[in-house]
This record gives sequence, C-alpha cells and structure tokens, in this order.
Amino acid sequence: MIIVPRLLTEVLESADTASAKMWSLDFADHISAACRDALAAPDVHDAYLATARACLHGGPTTHLGAAHRRMYEYWPSRGLPLELAVLAAVAVKAACQRQLEAHGYLVKVRYQPTVIDVAEKAQKIAGQHAGQRQTSGAENATDTGRYARWEEARWQLLHVISTTPNPQGAPDNR
Repeated sequence: MIIVPRLLTEVLESADTASAKMWSLDFADHISAACRDALAAPDVHDAYLATARACLHGGPTTHLGAAHRRMYEYWPSRGLPLELAVLAAVAVKAACQRQLEAHGYLVKVRYQPTVIDVAEKAQKIAGQHAGQRQTSGAENATDTGRYARWEEARWQLLHVISTTPNPQGAPDNR
C-alpha cells in the first residue's frame, strides 16, 4: 500500500526552496478555505497569506510587515480559529521569515519552519475540523478525522505534482 503522508514528506524534502515556499502558502490557503467558517477574521487571514505570496514575487516587505502586525491584532485565543491562525503564521514564516527578520518585523532566529511543518499542521487541522463536524460518536469522529488527514495529505501530494514543471521543459514541436 502507498502511504501518502510518507510519500509527500519524501517529495517535499527534495523540493527546491522557491517551490517549497509557494507550497507552504498554498497548503495554508487550501485548509483555510476548507475551514472558512472557523476563521476568526477571514479577510485579515486572506490578506496575510496574499501579501506573503506577493512578497515572494517581489512585492514590498513593508506590506507584509503591516499584514503581519494586523494578523496578530486579530489573534484568536483558542480552538480551531487559533490553530488556523498558527498555520497561517507558520506558512508565512516558512515562506518569508528571513525577509520579515531583515526588516525588523521578527526577531532573528536560527530555526525557520519548513513546508513539511506546514503540511503536517494543515493535515492535523483537517482532521480536527472534520472530527468536530462529526455529529455521531467519538469513534466515528476519530475515523472521520483520520480520513480527513489522509485526504489532505493526498490533496497536497497531487498539488505538488500538478504544479511541478517538467525539468526538461516542453518539447519544441516545430
């Protein structure tokens, strides 16, 4: 049997830095959309991830710093909204931590989260969200959560595959 989460980890470990940064934000976007009803401040959350994505594409870090401060103004205190906010923060740090540090928005630290950290956190949140929505019994909630984690890992792997360009490029068919 193919163990999707393990295969995903192996693929992500060999990813180039630029792709890993984009996938971190993609994974956070995907789970945020799936758990939209649990977001504490959806517009702030979306702007935070979008500004980080723009920063990766050469946008100004000052905008990311402002979005970063705004995200922390709306920081939820517990539960799934907190987990989603932490996921967004981890994804932005995986993608843009060094830029935020260079401009004084974060204190410089050695450890930088990775795309694998973001993937695992998103899978955990998918399981929590599905388990909380399960209405009948703890055993069913556990099974539902396990299924949701697996499906999130499968989506992540398919997303990575679908967004990875062929290293040989397209053939010239003139």
